[in-house]
Amino acid sequence: GGAGAQVLQEGDERNAAGNPGTDGPAGSSRASFAEGALRELDLAHRVLGDGAPAVSTVFVGGGTPTLLPAGDLVRVLGGIRERFGLATDAEVTTEANPDSVDETYLRVLAEGGFTRIS
Repeated sequence: GGAGAQVLQEGDERNAAGNPGTDGPAGSSRASFAEGALRELDLAHRVLGDGAPAVSTVFVGGGTPTLLPAGDLVRVLGGIRERFGLATDAEVTTEANPDSVDETYLRVLAEGGFTRIS
């Protein structure tokens, strides 16, 4: 993918929100992950500008992101879409532990734009 494809990688040491599946930096929590991720996207958009290409790949992993509410993951994906756009054939993946999801959770992800669960 383009420059925006690597903007947000959960667990990345530059991500002030930390890793939602584990203990992150001081002051971070599962509840604050989406807000922190959206702030990180704002920063990336300011740096990359409006000329950044549409994102072709989104991967949320590095822990158990599905310990977060599905709505939070969809909200972060919406933030990527709003700031950078998504390619029409974008692959949008999240890692999932089968014990942390159910049919409703997966439906929310699919309706929110996730195309793959690993």
